[in-house]
Amino acid sequence: MKRQIKIPQNTTQLFLPLYLHHPAVRYLVDHGIAFSGISKATQGFSIHRPKPDFHLALFTTAGSAQLTCQRQTFELLPDSLLLTPANQAHHYAITSSQPWEFTWFHIAPTEHWRFIDIQAACLGKQMDIVFITNAIRGFVSEIFTILPQLDSDQNERQRYVDSPDLHQSMSAFDIPEQSTGQLSMELADCYGRLILNYLERELRTLLECDGNANRYHSTFEQLWKQVRSSLDRPWTLEEMASKANVSVPTFIRHIKEIYHCTPASFLQHLRLTHACRLLAESRLPISEVAQNTGYKSLSSFAALFKKKYQLTPKEYRNRFQYRN
Repeated sequence: MKRQIKIPQNTTQLFLPLYLHHPAVRYLVDHGIAFSGISKATQGFSIHRPKPDFHLALFTTAGSAQLTCQRQTFELLPDSLLLTPANQAHHYAITSSQPWEFTWFHIAPTEHWRFIDIQAACLGKQMDIVFITNAIRGFVSEIFTILPQLDSDQNERQRYVDSPDLHQSMSAFDIPEQSTGQLSMELADCYGRLILNYLERELRTLLECDGNANRYHSTFEQLWKQVRSSLDRPWTLEEMASKANVSVPTFIRHIKEIYHCTPASFLQHLRLTHACRLLAESRLPISEVAQNTGYKSLSSFAALFKKKYQLTPKEYRNRFQYRN
């Protein structure tokens, strides 16, 4: 399959302007940052890359998505960090009704990142992505003030094909323009170093923790595959632990370590995510959608659905059809 990128028009993205001729930008590029940004993805967003020549780091801050790499499927929930290896096909797409907000990096497999010696994707908990996002926002804000100085040296052909207008992106993310360019060169350089250092710390911590818990990931993904195929069943904690060949306490502990939630919460996430698909892609009555996703009570299903998505099932279906 060829590379496929679907980005709805109402998706907003703030890219690091790595195409500019500036020492702070050069510092990031020389250290292997090939592409990076902050995104607010909406319904329909999906990306498939058959053989990317970079490591992909995804920090989810809101909403949810799903990524598949080497036949393993990962649920990307808030506070999660996922790292996929270079040269391995990956596909990811939004699964939540609200925007999926995430910060991402394409990292070239250079000498600086030689510690990323992985053959399969790693999922873990991010420490505090707010440091990285604030550094990115600060970097863009300072670079914006010196853009007039850089324009004369800028070769338009070096811009990324999908790089948006920087001013428009800043407005979408509520980043104020600076009134003066004083010290912007130095501040941009500081922000660039912060971005690199925070990112390296996050990834090193992820890989150091990628031991006992993630050894269970393949087993759990096989379990979730079974669960997804029969969500109408009343899955119990004991049954799921048994199918994963672990005790209930071990099952609970590792689910929390890998997915950062309880088994019951994750099961509910799978049920409601599937309900969203049925509401959007089928004409099944809402009562049947509830039954097919394991909810015997329509009122309970509607209450849980509205609590998670701030929309009733009917409102969700109408909104999706309106967008199409």
